[in-house]
Order: sequence, then structure tokens, then C-alpha cells
Amino acid sequence: MKLKISRMNHWFFDVGRWTPVWAIMFLLGQTMYQSCTYSNINEERTELVAGTPKGASTEAKGEVYLLIVGISEYQAIDNLQYCDDDARLFHNLFNGSISPSNIVLLQNRKATKKNILSAMKKLFSRANENDKVIFYFSGHGANGVFCNYDIQPAMAKTHLTHQEIKEVFRACKASTKLLIADACRAGSLRSNTHSKTIDLGEAKDGYNNFEDQEHNVIVFASSRASEASEELPELQNGIFTYYLVKGLKGAADFDRNKYITIGEWFLYTKQKIVAINPNQHPVLFGKFSKNLSLVKLK
Repeated sequence: MKLKISRMNHWFFDVGRWTPVWAIMFLLGQTMYQSCTYSNINEERTELVAGTPKGASTEAKGEVYLLIVGISEYQAIDNLQYCDDDARLFHNLFNGSISPSNIVLLQNRKATKKNILSAMKKLFSRANENDKVIFYFSGHGANGVFCNYDIQPAMAKTHLTHQEIKEVFRACKASTKLLIADACRAGSLRSNTHSKTIDLGEAKDGYNNFEDQEHNVIVFASSRASEASEELPELQNGIFTYYLVKGLKGAADFDRNKYITIGEWFLYTKQKIVAINPNQHPVLFGKFSKNLSLVKLK
């Protein structure tokens, strides 16, 4: 199998005036599911996804299990700059809100294909029907592949494929499954100061492997299949995770009700990224309630 590899990265937000996150809540109602794909959401649609309606549940239930992977140093492909920093940023976001025993952080040399799959299987196997699981990846990305530290482009068996990740999600009993990927998956070879793409040929495009109504995974990706995901050296992070984290820390609470819905989160992140780079459009899809509350601010 040939691959088209491109970089992925993440960013940290200085809290500033925003209220810190004290409780990360994934409240996917079993009777409120609907299939949603948000790649072009705009202000006219915010009433469909923003805010927590009166009478909606606002108490988190169950445990949260989180695997975080950030790779800046690679064995056989070009290194990146900020992905390991981004992973630490995302990890720090959950300090105090998730038990340390429920979080695994893998960076650089530790983020081999074997270690990633082993950690994911072990961690997610602990989840039951009331729990939530999150897989966060920052590093090189390819069509149909997350690039592990020890990936060898010419050896398909070394590739961490989306299908392999999906199979772990499929076996997991958790009611809520979230994949966050800060990834370039540009369709042609290009390399510049702000993004990198390594062209290794053709592969299955995009995140189609995760479009499964029976074993649903909510996917929040940094760009469309034909786009690169930008990083800004002055921030020493990537713009997707920079605004993703900033939004969860309070900036995405448009109605100031102390709850951030998945729609508010997506809309805030998309607006900020497109303002900086009109050629990068985050994508959110999966089966979830349009009023799903992600974060409770204290």
C-alpha cells in the first residue's frame, strides 16, 4: 500500500481571561442521537447546535478514558516541530478533571504502532456503557493512516491504519467515542515553513473508515481530505489545536451559560482557523445529539 503522508500538529492557549475547565463532560443522550456532519457550519445554523436547552442533563456520568499521542520525532520520515508539545497541552487540559490512571500519554519514540494499539486496547477495554473514550493524535497524517514513530513508508505492515483504530473503537463498550486528529492530508507533494506533506502515492481517502452508524465514532479533524493543516511558528503550535483548546477553556461559550456544546466548539474553532487560513476547514462528523454538552465551566 502506498501512502500520502502529511503533518499534524496542535497548539496551546494562554488562559488569559477565560475560565479554566474543571469538568470535561460528554453527555451523549442515548435517545437523542442523530447523524450530523459539520464541514460548512455557519452563523445561520448555530441555533441548531449551540447552547444547552432548559431541562437538559448537565451532570457527567461514568468515567472518561483518554489516549493522547504526539509525535514530532520520527524514525524514517521527516520530523515535525510542535506535535509533542501539543500533546502535552491537551494532556494538561484534563488535569484535575480525569483520574490520572485513566490517561495515557505517548510521545515521540514511545509512540510506536505496537505501543499505541496496546495502550488503546488496554485503556478502552476498561470502559463500560456509561463511559467515554477519547483518542487524540498529533503528528504526520496520511490518507487512511496515522503515522506512528516507527512507520516505514514502503512497509504497509508498519502503518497505523484508520481501520485498526476503528476496530479498537468497535470493541469498546463506551457510549461516547471521540477521535480528535490534527492532520494535514493534502493531495499533492508540498513542503514549506508552515506545513509539510510527504507524497508516498495513493491510499483510501479521508476518514471514511469511521463512518459507521452501528459503532459510532465522533470525528473532529483539523482539515478536509484535500487540505493542509497549518502551524504558526510564532505560536509554536498548530492553529487547529490552539483554537480547539482555547474553545474548551471558555472561548467557545457563546451564550455564556457555562456549558460548551459540541456545536459551539466546532463553530468557534472553524471561524478562528478560516480567519487565519481560508484554505483550512475543520470537519466534524458522527452520530450525536445536536445539544451535546462537552464542557462545564466553573
